Amino acid sequence: MGKLPPITVFEPDYTPKPRILGTPEELVIENYDDVWTIEGPWIERIMQNVNFSDHESRMYFDRMLRNADIYKRLETMGIKDGDTISIYDLEFEYTE
Repeated sequence: MGKLPPITVFEPDYTPKPRILGTPEELVIENYDDVWTIEGPWIERIMQNVNFSDHESRMYFDRMLRNADIYKRLETMGIKDGDTISIYDLEFEYTE
């Protein structure tokens, strides 16, 4: 019988976990008169996945803001009915 070649041991390559781009708590919310701006990696990533011309997609965006307590933070900071919320290129009116 012939000799078998030595066994080759393969080690898996280390693959780092993808970096989570921010959290809702890290968002920067600022008020300029009656315009509230919201910025941060978390909201930017959400907006990249939303088709604002589609009703269901807009509802998803609204749910994400509600589930992340963004509206509660704005209310705590003093937003009023009719104020404008500006998130990058998107502007909409806040209604209670």
